[in-house]
Parts: sequence; C-alpha cells; structure tokens
Amino acid sequence: MKKPAALLFTLSLLLPMVFAPAFAAGGNSAVEQLLGHPAAPSAAEFQAPEPVLIPLKPSARDLQPGNSILPVIEDRGRVEAILELVALISRGGPFPFKEDHKPFKNREGLLPAQPLGFYKEYTLLVPKNSSRELVIGGVLYHLPPSYGVRGCERLVVGGGEIVYYSPTHYKDFIRLTIVP
Repeated sequence: MKKPAALLFTLSLLLPMVFAPAFAAGGNSAVEQLLGHPAAPSAAEFQAPEPVLIPLKPSARDLQPGNSILPVIEDRGRVEAILELVALISRGGPFPFKEDHKPFKNREGLLPAQPLGFYKEYTLLVPKNSSRELVIGGVLYHLPPSYGVRGCERLVVGGGEIVYYSPTHYKDFIRLTIVP
C-alpha cells in the first residue's frame, strides 16, 4: 500500500454511510452486529430505580400500650402499674410529677450511651402494699425503701420505643418488651 492516508480518508467517508442507517433506525443493531452482543443502554433508555423511603425515628408517642410484659414480673400490681404508665406515656401525659418526661442523663452509665434527650424518665407508682422483694425473669431483686412520695421505681424510655424498668432507683435496669 503506497497511500495509507488516502485509504484512511476513504474509510472515514464510507463508515458513517454504512452505520448511519442502523443508528437512525433507533437501535444499536450495528454495534450489536460488530460486537456480537447488545450494547449498554443509552442515557435515554436508562431508568433510575424508585427511591427508597426510610422511616423517621419514632417519637415518644409511638410507644404503644400493651396487655403484658416480658420478661415476666411476678407481681400483678406492678405489671398493671407499668402497663398503665406505658399507656399514659403513649398518650403524652399528663404526668403526676414535674420530673416525669424529663431527660434521663444516664449518669450511672448502665444504659447504652446516647445523646442527651434520647432517654426520658417516668415515676412508677406501685400499690402501697407491694413487696420489697421482686422476681423478674427468674431473678430476685431486693428493692430499697421508699423515702419520698415518688418511691424508688422508674421507667426510662429510650428513643420513644425502648422501655427500661428500674426497680432499684437506677442501680438495675431491666429492658421490657410490651406485649400487645
């Protein structure tokens, strides 16, 4: 070949005429024929996937009342008091003490670390004749004496949905499951 530049020039003129009808027909058939497989979709053919909606973090009103508690608390009076308090929390109050629904600071560090405001504390008022010994999930707890009107028992709610019961004024925490 004495004139490669002339050959390249001729091919550059002929190739568009050969492939133009295939592209004008709206397909990739010329590319498919050359490559032996379908070409990637064009930008016009590409469809973006549907967006995925992520639910927002629940609020304190998302805590739902229930009919029973797990682990089993072997004191029906306390169970009823806890279920009544959970129902009150789910309604948003009104609460009997100004300290209720205030941030629990987790100073003891017994609950998983969370930003201030994640945990809220509530006073659990139990029947006056309630025992100072309590079995929860097969474990015996000795409750301290009640020195004030609020007593020593608390519920701490985390993120509006995680319920912890402290029968011993923040020395022990038992995570409760409220069963509908």
